Amino acid sequence: MATKQSWRVIGNFYVLSTLAFALWMLFFDGNDLMNQYKLKQEKADLQSQKDFYSEEISKIKVELRALKQSPYLLERIAREKHLMRREGEDVYIIPSEVLPNPSLGKKPE
Repeated sequence: MATKQSWRVIGNFYVLSTLAFALWMLFFDGNDLMNQYKLKQEKADLQSQKDFYSEEISKIKVELRALKQSPYLLERIAREKHLMRREGEDVYIIPSEVLPNPSLGKKPE
């Protein structure tokens, strides 16, 4: 008699529809468990990127403040990074790659 009642409860329309809805929401919906996990991972990645860029912005602000206060530093940065020069001055760019035998003028094969 107990088995008839359990099948009766399981066979109840409301229980079946609730189970079907729960299965649908957990596995087949657009916001299922896998999508929620992926979104949580993406959120963590974006948060780490945000932290990285916030640190970079603070470093750049410190550099900018230093550049505004020191004309010598400003000139040095302009010369090194932007290859600027004073009037009447010649600038020679030396490549960072050094050839093994400069007298030959080409790399050994």
